[in-house]
Amino acid sequence: MSNSGAVPGVERQRKSGFRERWGLWLVVALGVLLIVALAMCEVGRMVASVARNTAPVAVAEDTPSPTPRPPLPSATPSPTATPSPTPTTTPTPTVTPIVIGPPQIHALGRLETIRYALTTIVEGKRGAGGVLEWVGLGTVELVLIVPGEVIAGVDLTLVSAEDIQVQGDTVTLVLPAPEVLVTRVDPETVQVYDLKQKLFAPAPDELELELLARAEQNLRGQALEAGILDGARSVAEAQITTWLYELGFRQVTIFWRAPTPSPR
Repeated sequence: MSNSGAVPGVERQRKSGFRERWGLWLVVALGVLLIVALAMCEVGRMVASVARNTAPVAVAEDTPSPTPRPPLPSATPSPTATPSPTPTTTPTPTVTPIVIGPPQIHALGRLETIRYALTTIVEGKRGAGGVLEWVGLGTVELVLIVPGEVIAGVDLTLVSAEDIQVQGDTVTLVLPAPEVLVTRVDPETVQVYDLKQKLFAPAPDELELELLARAEQNLRGQALEAGILDGARSVAEAQITTWLYELGFRQVTIFWRAPTPSPR
């Protein structure tokens, strides 16, 4: 039997199945391409959105400072001959002598160097004399409390030219002995401790003056016993030495005369 005798319906069925399978694969391929195209569009849209929302950040970079160029070597000058200095002679300064004499010393006058404040008590009695005093009348008795002050120092007006010896910046000075210069009582500060005035008695004024004079002597004696002259000597020597140093002397020697005995 020959193949040309195959059934026509079977051939048509085979061709029809082949076309159906080809059409199915074509539909699947188109679907895949469509999905890929849509995906690529979505990815492109997202990339564009991210690019729009992201601002570029400027990064500051330190600009390196230019490196200073080393100075060009200068031409070394040729050495020149230095003239040797001519020695000069420095003149010896002339020392100006310090002038000190009696006029400068006398200008200081009576140098009061120490002061004592003291108090003494004096009492006295004065009567009219004669029969009145004999019978116990005509008398006045007075007791006073007397404050005062005693000032001691040195009388520089007694310095003579023989008492001053100067050799360059060295001076030797002989000063008079310190003494009591002032003994002062203020009547306004005197206190009457006791007053007894009998009949026909004289006024107490004269007796008061007599007691004040005695009080000055007492104050002077108290100051001498307390060593006021030694204090006056120490203070005067320190003051005069300082004054002589200020004049320019570098060595100062001071001697003191012996005190004159006071009359008794």
